[in-house]
Amino acid sequence: MGPTIVRSEEVNYPLNVYMRPGTVMSLFNTSTGLVFAAYMESKFIEGMIETEHFRFGGSPQHTLKRPWQEVEALLSEVRQVGQARSIGLTVPGMNAISSPVFNHVRRLSLVMTIMGPAGTFDPSLEAEVAQRLRSCAAQISAELGYRE
Repeated sequence: MGPTIVRSEEVNYPLNVYMRPGTVMSLFNTSTGLVFAAYMESKFIEGMIETEHFRFGGSPQHTLKRPWQEVEALLSEVRQVGQARSIGLTVPGMNAISSPVFNHVRRLSLVMTIMGPAGTFDPSLEAEVAQRLRSCAAQISAELGYRE
């Protein structure tokens, strides 16, 4: 049905958001979904775009009404940068950054996401947290046999 949380790590400070395993994420309203969409086959993603509003209760907020060319431009930007971010999209006041992890056949294996409160979490892709996430994702990709 879409990008699905399979594991979540707790933090050691108060955070009022918990992303439960099994939760399906929006393709275009989350950084996790954007990375997922950027690296999956377009024919697969096109089908998910058509059903996204159904998967999220028919909410207009989650309904994508953009031409495919515009969607592809957005996903191309994610691929070029190698990360995606969301600033208060899914949960107001929460920011997130996501990075792809690839396997030995150069396919997406998973997406790693870090999130935190807007007041203390810098969502810039140049921030230290984004750089560390990128590095961690690259290391796991290498351990899975990925070679650029």
